[in-house]
Amino acid sequence: MPSLRSIVSLLACLAAACASGGTTASDSPTDPIVQVQAAALGHVFQNNDSPLGFSAGSYCVGVGTGLLNSDPGPALLRALREYSPKVTRLSACARAASRTHRWQVIDTLSRQPSIAFLVDLPLIEDSGTARVYVEYIQDPTYSTGYDCHLTRTAEGWRVDRCNPGFPR
Repeated sequence: MPSLRSIVSLLACLAAACASGGTTASDSPTDPIVQVQAAALGHVFQNNDSPLGFSAGSYCVGVGTGLLNSDPGPALLRALREYSPKVTRLSACARAASRTHRWQVIDTLSRQPSIAFLVDLPLIEDSGTARVYVEYIQDPTYSTGYDCHLTRTAEGWRVDRCNPGFPR
């Protein structure tokens, strides 16, 4: 029978996972979770249908989906540092009033219109395939989810396809 201490430890761990959007990625760039999330996000950065696109002030990245999300770990942010516009944590952005829509995502430092991207915890199969959900939000008019399928190669994770659409 497990001790009370181990049960309390397990509950605290589960609560922390829930508060972080359910992610359990380590802070290692070699963690397959980080690699899959980075590959899928990179693909969606380059291939989303947001009219703001590359003119965004920043790409604000969070882990989780919908209302249950949090900032990514340092390893995921490091893996995405090559992208332009700059990639920042979700909490560095906010929802602000807009002249053309009820609200829009902005970078709180620059006050520039930005795009929020959320990536969920991937499902990684032993066969070397993975599936992960990514979504972006620009404003009430522009947001899309993507069901991304990846394959592990010698060079890393390759995105085979990201099918757009809500709900997942």
